[in-house]
Amino acid sequence: MTNKQSGLSAQRMQNIQVFLASSFWDIASVSTNALPLYDQALTHSRFAKEQRDQGIACADFERLEFLGDRILNCAVADFLYRTYAQASQGILSEKIKFVQNSTLAHLVKTKAPEIRPLIRLGNNQKITEAILADTFEALIGAIYLDTAQGFSKVRQVVSGHLATEITSFDTTEDYIVVPEKLLKAKSDGCFRLKVAG
Repeated sequence: MTNKQSGLSAQRMQNIQVFLASSFWDIASVSTNALPLYDQALTHSRFAKEQRDQGIACADFERLEFLGDRILNCAVADFLYRTYAQASQGILSEKIKFVQNSTLAHLVKTKAPEIRPLIRLGNNQKITEAILADTFEALIGAIYLDTAQGFSKVRQVVSGHLATEITSFDTTEDYIVVPEKLLKAKSDGCFRLKVAG
C-alpha cells in the first residue's frame, strides 16, 4: 500500500515514525502531511536523481539541509547565549564550532545510529560523515517546518541531547581577546587585529 500524496510505502512511513519516536527525537506522532517532509530529509540527491531519471518524482534533502544548517546554528547560538551569560563573544564563537560536520556525524553515529538504514542513497553510494551530518541538518529543517514541532522542538533537541557535547566542546581560551591583550602589552597601543576566517 502506498500513500498517494507522498509516494511513501506504508512500511517506510512506519519506519520513519518509529525513528522519530525514538528517545533522541521524541516526536510521538507525525501527521500524514508532515511525513513526506521527513522522508525528503532522509533522501540523498543521488537517489532522487536516479528516481527522476526513471520518471519518478522525488525530492532530495539539499534544501532542507540548507535550512536546517541555519536553524541548528541559531538554536545552538541561543543555547550558548543563555547558558554562558558571562562568556565573551570569542568563547561563544569557538563553542559554536560544535556545529561542524565531523562533530555532527559523530553525534549521529553515537546517539541516533538507527538513522543509517533510513537514508536513501544512490546505487553503490556509501554513507559518509558528510552525508550523516547533512541528513541530521535536513531533519532539523524538517522539524522546523513541521507545524506540530517548529523551533521549540529544535531547541528541545539541542538542550536535551546536544547540551553535554556543546558544553564539553574544548575552548580553553578566548581566541580574540587573548591575542589582543598580548599585542597591547607589547606595543604602544597602535595596532590592528585582523581575524581571518
